[in-house]
Amino acid sequence: MTYYMGTTGGGLWKTETAGQKWENISDGYFKTGSVGAIAVSASNPNILYCGMGEHAPRGVMTSYGDGVYKSTDAGKTWQHLGLEKTQHISRVIIHPTNPDIVYVAAQGALFEGNPERGIYKSVDGGKTWKNTLFVNNLTGAAELSMDANYPEIMYAAMWEHQRKPNMVISGGEGSGLYKSTDAGETWKKIHEGLPEEKGKNGHCRESGKLQ
Repeated sequence: MTYYMGTTGGGLWKTETAGQKWENISDGYFKTGSVGAIAVSASNPNILYCGMGEHAPRGVMTSYGDGVYKSTDAGKTWQHLGLEKTQHISRVIIHPTNPDIVYVAAQGALFEGNPERGIYKSVDGGKTWKNTLFVNNLTGAAELSMDANYPEIMYAAMWEHQRKPNMVISGGEGSGLYKSTDAGETWKKIHEGLPEEKGKNGHCRESGKLQ
């Protein structure tokens, strides 16, 4: 019966009646209005992480965010956890049994290159972050997936992109698919069989079975 919905420009909303009634739970806490990703801890549903900024660029109207927010009381109150310069967050994943371990897939700035992009990992509930996968200043993480049975196995889709006044750049040498077998500490590019030209490599999903 309980769902959370992140909106473009409208903040974060919650329902406890399967959508019959919604309540805004971000006003007064969030400094920006567009939500890119939400994650609810499977081991403690009172713990939520919210990544800001539109993850699907819409051109010059795309609105950026200011990093990550966390709630430990099911969305009643929130604290800001940094990563402001990531601007656009496409996915947040929480470890299935330890909510202090959390991953953020950051696409980075849309209109210029910046180093604050890629995969970030925290092992202390978001107090500190480590960038574990960085390709270049124009390549961000479009998607991130964790194996449902083996959480140390992860996949990340990296996308080189940029919005210019007269064109959109989608794809480039930095784009590609990466795999980690040590809980996101290190990554290996897996490219055999994939096209040389890659656009937005998104929507990685685990099947629930180890492939």
